[in-house]
Amino acid sequence: MAPYYTVAAFLVLVAMGVYVIHRLNAQESGRVLAHRSTGLLHGLRRLRRSRTADRPDRTPPPRP
Repeated sequence: MAPYYTVAAFLVLVAMGVYVIHRLNAQESGRVLAHRSTGLLHGLRRLRRSRTADRPDRTPPPRP
């Protein structure tokens, strides 16, 4: 029998293929905008932006 890590890698590849096929079908049916996101990078950008939006300005406080 194949080692467990090869079976795990195969299952990950199958899951990625299913995700890509569903994503392409959603784009063709118009449910998802074609160029709106770039997958994982878009999610990372969104997280980074939300973290900086909550941060106060970096200007020093006025001196008395």
